Amino acid sequence: MVGSAITFGEYLTGYYLPTRPLADGSAKQLAVAAGLCTVPLVEITERQLAERLKAHARTHAAATTNSRRRALLTLWRAAADDGLTSPPRARLIPTQPEPRRTPQAWRASEVSRILEAAGLPQPDKPFHKFRASNASYTEANGGDAQQQLGHSSRAVTQRYLDPRITRNRRDVLPELDI
Repeated sequence: MVGSAITFGEYLTGYYLPTRPLADGSAKQLAVAAGLCTVPLVEITERQLAERLKAHARTHAAATTNSRRRALLTLWRAAADDGLTSPPRARLIPTQPEPRRTPQAWRASEVSRILEAAGLPQPDKPFHKFRASNASYTEANGGDAQQQLGHSSRAVTQRYLDPRITRNRRDVLPELDI
């Protein structure tokens, strides 16, 4: 294949994966990204790749497009290291602006670790208990627990709310600006 006009996908399967052990998920991510660009490596330009990623961003989340960009740049750099093409100038391939994300809730293992370090008892389902408590206090203070939890139905949210907290609306916490 050296000297031939191979694509990202052909490089991935013929060169990259045989010499670099990767987890299946990582190999799949690289394969999906490689499928975005069928131009031979020796002919690809930063502008072409930027245009393909821009088109990708019209139908995919910015984080997904940026992930594909990173994967393609990884393959391109590796192909350049193997002498198959010139290295990319990554600064010419812009990233997509990503919205600020709301932090994900703690994993149960992290909550358990914190409770253990504090010498507190371990609930059966700490994540759900914290989620329910947070939703209940939000609702009691006049906030929208349904929106906070991301539920499409108020009935689902009601199952999370603790009536001992929510029935004492506004007497539970000081006023929050939410």
